[in-house]
Amino acid sequence: MVPPSVTLRLLAFSIILVFAPLASGGQDARCTTYSVPLVVRNSQGELVHNYSPTDVAVTVNGTAVGVDKIHRELRSRRIVIVLDASASMNRDGNGHPWRQAVASASVLASLAKGRAHLALLVFNEKVVEEVRIDRGNSAVEERLTVLQSNRDSERTLVHGKTAINDAIDGAIALLGDPTTADAIYVVSDGEDTSSRASRRDVERKLSVTGIRVFADILKPSRDPRHGVRLSEILGTGPDFYEFARLTGGANIQADPEETRLSFAVRPKLPAMDAARLFFEAMFENEILQLKWTDPGAKRRDLKISAAQTGTEHLPGAQLFYPRQLYSCSQTSKVNGAF
Repeated sequence: MVPPSVTLRLLAFSIILVFAPLASGGQDARCTTYSVPLVVRNSQGELVHNYSPTDVAVTVNGTAVGVDKIHRELRSRRIVIVLDASASMNRDGNGHPWRQAVASASVLASLAKGRAHLALLVFNEKVVEEVRIDRGNSAVEERLTVLQSNRDSERTLVHGKTAINDAIDGAIALLGDPTTADAIYVVSDGEDTSSRASRRDVERKLSVTGIRVFADILKPSRDPRHGVRLSEILGTGPDFYEFARLTGGANIQADPEETRLSFAVRPKLPAMDAARLFFEAMFENEILQLKWTDPGAKRRDLKISAAQTGTEHLPGAQLFYPRQLYSCSQTSKVNGAF
């Protein structure tokens, strides 16, 4: 018969084995070094580089935190393209705005060559296609080429309800073990009609994982009385502006009359220049390395602003960063070719 003391020791050891992986995954409470992505733009939306730790002021939960160093993001970038193929993406029966969506995704694929690893997720009320990162960028490019050239896809693929929150949730899962070098690029008209995941659930996962969200909002349906998005009136679908603000990403909305961006730019900016400014931030951002000891707080509200010296070096600067401190210094394991 095994003595009770031995049994208790074995039980304790088993508990340690079971829960040890949970303690090491995600955000470790003992972690003190954090990597925070930061995009700085001037008053006209152009990216700004080569600034120093003394140019910015950082607080977590209202307490000042020192910045050890600032450098360009050097880790392998991964971007999941999330492409809406629901019925509203072919609402005129002639492939609009589906063709525009595929073209937008193809632009990103061309810009990502040698700069980021890509995956593709196509969805309506469920995920209908996936091209994983380990298949390489060429597999994503080839699939987008087929979707652009094959008009039958508008009839056979583009239909059904829209589950954007579920699709973003799926993109987070597709990245596996995300880092602050990862991003999700959503191309959609912004209406969600069938997601099981709530917007709050998605926002929470984005805050925990550190993934930035960028969105191309394709002329969303509008209320004819007020010219606002129906999703804002009905409370359906993700608020992409909030996603961008929360994660440090950006939004673009190209209407025939005007291209709108989620950051300030010079007046009457040509559409091609607007697209350039939008996409640049996916590939060119700085990393702030800072030290902070997590006291077990439920929230870790992050605020980054220009310091007094920074207002001289960064006049009129616009700063974009995640609003929750969430990620220790990480390295991403990436398989697959650019």
